[in-house]
Amino acid sequence: STLASLVSRAVEPERASVRIGGADVLDLDLQALRRDVGVVTQRTEILAGSLHDNMTMFADEPRSAVEAVVAELGLTDWVAGLDAGLDTMLGPGGTMLSAGEEQLVAFARLLIRDVRMVVLDEATARMDPVTESRVVAAADRLLRGRTGILVAHRLSTIRRADLVAVLSAGRLVQFGSQT
Repeated sequence: STLASLVSRAVEPERASVRIGGADVLDLDLQALRRDVGVVTQRTEILAGSLHDNMTMFADEPRSAVEAVVAELGLTDWVAGLDAGLDTMLGPGGTMLSAGEEQLVAFARLLIRDVRMVVLDEATARMDPVTESRVVAAADRLLRGRTGILVAHRLSTIRRADLVAVLSAGRLVQFGSQT
């Protein structure tokens, strides 16, 4: 979680301690960094509004773009199963989502924003195995062609990683490729 905060500059790191693409994050434009880096935490904020509004964060995105993201993440059947599809009202006074479904909304938000780096900070920690499989499949689609940082305690979450770093009390203990 600390790493996610440092990469996105939610917490300011010490100079030259965190680099992205060889550049010190402190030298990167903060707004550009936040446009390019998307973070999904254990809890996703669902706002009072439609599923479409929650996926776009109320931005003026064409419905066809949102439908394409839903399809790309493999969520077409899930959305079709909701009372009013993308127009289903969520949040206070609307449909309540499971923890996994909230994560799916968060993934859609990042895909709509077309971020370059995705940080999944314990994104599967609060869900049941059935929902977890849907979230893992969607995460794989989200990460395709992007840099991903997976913060996880579950071995099932990190098995897909090309490179694994083990941190302890904020220090790097082991770093290497996964076989």
